[in-house]
Parts: sequence; structure tokens; C-alpha cells
Amino acid sequence: MLKFHFGKIKFHILKFFSKFYLFLTGAVCLFILGFGFYNFVWPAYQDAKINVNSDLEETKERVEALQSYLNDLKDLRDSYDKFSTQQIQQMKDILPESKDFPALFVVAQDIGERNGLVIDGVSFSELSGDSGVSSNGITDIREVDVSLQVSEGNYSDLKNYLSDLEHHLRLFDITSISFSDTDGPYTINMKTYFMP
Repeated sequence: MLKFHFGKIKFHILKFFSKFYLFLTGAVCLFILGFGFYNFVWPAYQDAKINVNSDLEETKERVEALQSYLNDLKDLRDSYDKFSTQQIQQMKDILPESKDFPALFVVAQDIGERNGLVIDGVSFSELSGDSGVSSNGITDIREVDVSLQVSEGNYSDLKNYLSDLEHHLRLFDITSISFSDTDGPYTINMKTYFMP
């Protein structure tokens, strides 16, 4: 029968550890470091690498989009610089920078007088900013509803008035005309535009 002498075994184990404790301590430390690196550091590194690559791609795309936008702005600026001061003023007359209700009233009254219409009243209302014109991506153009009350003038005068409005430099869109008799009274509803 074998007898174990725990005292001797304990002595030999202690002797072994005391002789190789530096080596064993180093091996355990390397194992712990390797385990920690493989389970914690390496996955975090891979995630960071993926995030950096995706952020880099997004940044490159954004830089390209901004560069394209800058080139478009330069082209627009070059096109704008080709216009004379008179042409620029004419564009501002077509699409003014403000709603300018007094000037609208004067235009309506002046064209009316030239065509034999008596304008009794003009009312204006700016549409809210949400309903601005959005054709071709331009959303800064605002609309103004104009309603004219005409008391005197015949059908021929009205046709001439509408023709003059059509040929006027400022943009007008007739939305409706209401009348009860060919000699008036008339109500002319229209829209005009401005770009602040």
C-alpha cells in the first residue's frame, strides 16, 4: 500500500515554486495579458477600426459634396458677374426683395387708369412661409395674394388691363376674375412674388 507523505509533497512543491517562481509568475502574467488582450482589447480595436473607416468614408463623401457645392457657387458667381448692373436691376424688378405693397398698389392703379378702369380697393395678404413656391428646389420665394375691386370699366378695358399686367415686368398670376355684368363691378384675384 502506498502512503502519501503530504509533508514531503508539500516540501517539493514549495521547493519547485521557490526555484521557478519568477518563471511561473511571468507565465501567469503573460497568460492573463494574452487572455485580456484577446477578449477585451482586440475586439475594441476591431470596432474602433470599423468605426474609423466608416467615419472616414462619410467624411470623404461630405467633403466631396461640399466641394461640389462650392464649385456650383463659383459657377453661379461667375454667371452673376457676367450680368450688367441694368440687367441685375431688371431681375430685381421682376422678383423684388420685399413685398412692397405701396409699389404694388401704384402699379395696379397706374395700369388701371391707362386702361379706363376705376380701382376702388386693393387688398394684400402674404401667404405663410410654409406655402412658399418650391419649384426647382427654390423655397425662398414668397407669394402675395392681391385682390382688386374694380367699379368701372367695360369688358374690353378689362382685357386690355389683363394684357398690360401680363406684359408688366413684375410677375403676376391671375387666379380668378369675378364679375356680375360686362361693365363691372369686377374682382380680380392674383398672386405676385418676392424673394427676401
